[in-house]
Amino acid sequence: MKKRNVVRNVRLAMSGLALFVAANAWAQSGGQLRGTIMDHTGVTIPGATVQLLDENGRAVAQVATDAKGMFTLGGVNATGNYRIKVSMIGYQPYETAAKKVKEGESNSMLIRLNEESSELTEVVVVGYGQQRRGDLTTAISSLPNVSTQVDRPVTNLGDMMQGNVAGVTVMSAGGDPSQNPKVLIRGMNSLNDNEPLYVVDGMPYYGGPINPNDIETVNILKDAAAAAIYGAQASSGVIVITTKSGKAGTPKLNVDVYRGWQNASNLPTALNAEQYANAYNTAYTNDGLTPLPAHDATQNPWGQVTRTNWMEEIFQTGDILNANVQLSGGGEKATYSSSFGYHDKEGLLLNTGYKRFTYRLKSNFDLSDRITVGQNFYVNHTTTRGTNTESSYSGSIINAIYMNPAAPVYDENGLFHGTVPQNLSGFSSAYGDTYNPVALLKRPIVNNPTLNLNGNAFASAKIIEGLTFKSNFSLNMRQYSYKRFDPKIPEIGRANGNNYLTHEEQRENRWIWDQQLNYNKSFGLHNLDAVAVYSAQKTRYEQFYLQARGFEREEDWNQYIGNAAEVPEMPVSDVWEDALTSAIARVNYNYANRYYLGASIRQDRSSRLSEENRSDVFPSVSAAWKISSEPFFKSSFINDLKLRASWGQIGNIRSVDKYAYNIPLTTNQSTPLGDNNTLVRHYAVTKQFNPDIIWERTESLDIGLDLTVLN
Repeated sequence: MKKRNVVRNVRLAMSGLALFVAANAWAQSGGQLRGTIMDHTGVTIPGATVQLLDENGRAVAQVATDAKGMFTLGGVNATGNYRIKVSMIGYQPYETAAKKVKEGESNSMLIRLNEESSELTEVVVVGYGQQRRGDLTTAISSLPNVSTQVDRPVTNLGDMMQGNVAGVTVMSAGGDPSQNPKVLIRGMNSLNDNEPLYVVDGMPYYGGPINPNDIETVNILKDAAAAAIYGAQASSGVIVITTKSGKAGTPKLNVDVYRGWQNASNLPTALNAEQYANAYNTAYTNDGLTPLPAHDATQNPWGQVTRTNWMEEIFQTGDILNANVQLSGGGEKATYSSSFGYHDKEGLLLNTGYKRFTYRLKSNFDLSDRITVGQNFYVNHTTTRGTNTESSYSGSIINAIYMNPAAPVYDENGLFHGTVPQNLSGFSSAYGDTYNPVALLKRPIVNNPTLNLNGNAFASAKIIEGLTFKSNFSLNMRQYSYKRFDPKIPEIGRANGNNYLTHEEQRENRWIWDQQLNYNKSFGLHNLDAVAVYSAQKTRYEQFYLQARGFEREEDWNQYIGNAAEVPEMPVSDVWEDALTSAIARVNYNYANRYYLGASIRQDRSSRLSEENRSDVFPSVSAAWKISSEPFFKSSFINDLKLRASWGQIGNIRSVDKYAYNIPLTTNQSTPLGDNNTLVRHYAVTKQFNPDIIWERTESLDIGLDLTVLN
């Protein structure tokens, strides 16, 4: 520890000496000024804009710092007075006092930038780029305090956003741990798919659940003007996620482990056996019918004794275990971040739960001052065990309400009990066609692992000052397997003398390739940010499903399709391919950080539509006036006041079936032909098709006033 402190003190002393030299001497070597830009910790800052200003404040030269944070300014007149102005998103601007350049002075210069603490200068990641929050002209919100959100027992991103972002609604899936929550941005805007598009580290993401501990920032593009750059995939908004990256310096190891418990509250109050019988008797009497003998205390005293509170039986205290380990670090030319996550969560209902393993490896390498490459590899493996909580007939919770409270959970042999014991089977019809709800939860044997492999690699090159080219390739592979064995149901109620094995497999492979040009330049008080993108993606999907029945033995070693007595229905399969290409352009301009104008246009071309309707164009435009930046505006109470408006159109291709424009033929084996009525294979048109189907289009107009006070 002492050694580290000594090294730190020496570095700070050297930095202070360099600052002293920089304050008293400017570098000149053949008409050039040289220097290095660092942050307050001594880490160099690449990409900072360095301007040389003359006596009138005009920029006579401008460069950006290289990967080492160094810069060189040429075109210096030895007889003039100059100032150096340094700016970088996320840092306070720095400007030196006017000094006269003389020959023979030292060529060493160091400038240290302080981080910008104001929310208005916070960097917001938007479509294919980033902007300062104070410069936004569209509706974009950010999830606050991401680093502390994971201190709560959250399972997924939806849990983090719930109640924390205006205009974003998160609806849980009825407590079923096998289902992800539904996220709506500004409500429903389509009768079909309302799922937002997720973008992770600049690329559309279709992989599995993201480990919340991997997330650095979350920004939500809410209106059409903000999301239009993502076109056909963004009709319901966009959630832009940036994952954690490594930073130059000594390796850092972070370990986070917690354990918790969860309980259901405000559960329905269960009727006891006497109340249960009285409810039936009252219903029959009010309907002018004679109450059933099963609910008569003299004829069926067994039915008047409460033996089970079914609500208490099906709910449990769920255990939660979460562990995360992250190792990150790097040097001047390379950074890395590696993380492992484990999440194990028991559901609130018996025998339900969710388990997730994740691993992420992210790295960046500066091959030269102009070329940077990097990769982001993410794998997640999940296993879930859910239950039906929605059906009004076979749902676990509704059967706990229907089930006779006089019945115990198990009989004297340890087997699941029915609505009545065997010796009272004559009363069974009075208690309905009901499942034992504990048996519904515990009896099925389910195995459904999902494996997602997601990776992207990029290369970025600085072509000229302010112009950058980036090529980004992403690949996602998903493999899903579902196997469920349902044993026989012998108990009275909804008995079933057959057993079943259900088996389903899915494979989905998707690649995305983006070619991107970014141009960012300032011309005095004029600031220009432009981006052009060509994107292509293709998806291939395969799936099959079958169900067999009639297994003589129900042990796990016998639960395979080949051991079934029959496969009553023909297996079902599905195969499709989907392609989408897009050409995108966007320009953002502002004058003196007061008047803002933005516009974007995107042309999408989809394989889901006929040739005549395959492509369409979706534009957007936005503008803003930052009143608080005007010279006449003087207020110590209002820190920022901005009037903005935007209009945009977005297409929705996810609401269109893969081959909706063509004749969709399906095959089956359910048509009886011949004297023996043999079932034969046939082809049939089972869906409506429409060769004239076009894009679903969403249009929005927004007018807003942004106000920041006492900041």
